[in-house]
Amino acid sequence: RTGEMGVGGTFKFKDIAKALRQKAENLPPPDAARAEQLRSWADYLEAVEISFLVGFVGTREETVLATVSGSPGFFERRSIEDLFRPETQWNDLTFDEQNNLAVLGWWQDSWNLKYREDLADELPASLEKVRSEMSPAERMALVHLGFFAYEDYAKSFKKYKEKHQGYVH
Repeated sequence: RTGEMGVGGTFKFKDIAKALRQKAENLPPPDAARAEQLRSWADYLEAVEISFLVGFVGTREETVLATVSGSPGFFERRSIEDLFRPETQWNDLTFDEQNNLAVLGWWQDSWNLKYREDLADELPASLEKVRSEMSPAERMALVHLGFFAYEDYAKSFKKYKEKHQGYVH
């Protein structure tokens, strides 16, 4: 998921050439023609080297989506910590933040009371979804809210819920 991967290697024939020369020197005199042939192959193989590299460089889907969809830049959006603060109520959010949260299944009361234990059943289903279950609109909303990975949405909420459990503004 990092978007980068590379593997490479080099195969040098110097050791094979050395072994062929040793074999040529150990052959009895009647096999002089064979010994010369082995030395010839050793001379040829000594200079042969094969290198290979396989590399993939890419980027996460979320980064591409943020770029092509015109999501707010780093300085234009609220931090995740500030977004999930208990004091950040629905009316404190921008119109775009409200729309993006609505796509994820939040509404005013569920957002304002997000840390109350007795309302845990009313939390949006989007908090339980894995990447493959999210709709394109939900993915877009997460990127526009500032999540760098789709998985960070549920993890962040759970982290802040533990921290602020039972908080009511």
